[in-house]
Amino acid sequence: MPPLFHSPVIDHGSNALIPAGVTTDQRGLPRIVGGTVDIGADEAQATTQVAFPYAISGGTVNNPISALAIVVEDASGNIATTNDSTVTLTIASGPAGARIDGTLTSVTASIINGVAVFKNLSFSKAGVYTLEALDSPLTSAFSKKFTITV
Repeated sequence: MPPLFHSPVIDHGSNALIPAGVTTDQRGLPRIVGGTVDIGADEAQATTQVAFPYAISGGTVNNPISALAIVVEDASGNIATTNDSTVTLTIASGPAGARIDGTLTSVTASIINGVAVFKNLSFSKAGVYTLEALDSPLTSAFSKKFTITV
């Protein structure tokens, strides 16, 4: 099992103790990420970005849309299952004065094993929206445009 996000074993091993010719961990992934080997047989792979794994289907004003997933990815685009942080969704573009769930300008969810799920999100105005997902210091992501109708 790879180290969990923010684990104290990350980057605290000794590169001098890696046998000559060993370049991968037991899963076949790069053995050194971030300059210093992790303690243990698995190397935590760098998480680089959050992503929307699928398009948002849209919906109607003040009615919940389908559950929305956000994932954290490593440099290869794989879900970073060791990431247990938080992600914030904001309206990047949409109708002036639009709100999420009636009064909010942003919502936050916990990421568990690299995935956050937002349930029962609704939007206060009809129009075309784009959302931004943020999990600092990772690269943020923008959804594809989706429409909320009356």
